[in-house]
Amino acid sequence: MGEGAVSHGGTHHEAGSGDAVGSQEPVVDLVAEGGRLVEQARASGRAQAVRLAFGQPGQRALLLGLPAGGGLPDHDAPGPASLVCLAGEVVLSSGGRSWTLPAGSGHVIPQARHDVRAEVDSVCLLTVSIA
Repeated sequence: MGEGAVSHGGTHHEAGSGDAVGSQEPVVDLVAEGGRLVEQARASGRAQAVRLAFGQPGQRALLLGLPAGGGLPDHDAPGPASLVCLAGEVVLSSGGRSWTLPAGSGHVIPQARHDVRAEVDSVCLLTVSIA
């Protein structure tokens, strides 16, 4: 992976010039872009489509487009992270516990194996702290 690259759930993303704090990158319409990602995932038959929304030193924000029934399979925690459901509804599960996140809600990602499942077409923002 190149400098500034992000990998989560087997998906690789190159961070662009928008990584610097105060950059001149345009504001990202997360819900609209997430809707495009949901359609992209559905059209390709995948459980999710992911892109780097923005980043800065020590942090990345990944936009997830999850079609109904899709999500992120069971995987190890990427380090300190949080998940915010922007549209739809997802279920975050870890260690026999689960949390339902309707649109507008969020939760800290447990520092253990976990998965995310979309109950309906959903858009989420995953923030990950990186070293």
